[in-house]
Amino acid sequence: MSKTKTGDFGGEEYLDRLPADWFALAVMPETDGSRIWVALLVDVDPDKPGFCEAREAWFRLPGEYSTYNDKKGWDRNREKAWKDLQEMMMTRH
Repeated sequence: MSKTKTGDFGGEEYLDRLPADWFALAVMPETDGSRIWVALLVDVDPDKPGFCEAREAWFRLPGEYSTYNDKKGWDRNREKAWKDLQEMMMTRH
């Protein structure tokens, strides 16, 4: 597995690149009102048995996303962040 750990904040592992054999579960702002978004990754396919024993880690998405105070804006950011993550995952090696 190709991953580099950049930090361990409060027991949460952050990765500086996407591992080829991990799966994305969700994207969200790193903190309330943050322009930085992160992806929650796991090392076991969520559709396979054994998922409950998966390791999880966070990946900071490159770039920044707008801050919105309304649900529509938040949904637009989430959709863009998810699309960006999926594109990155398709091109990882």
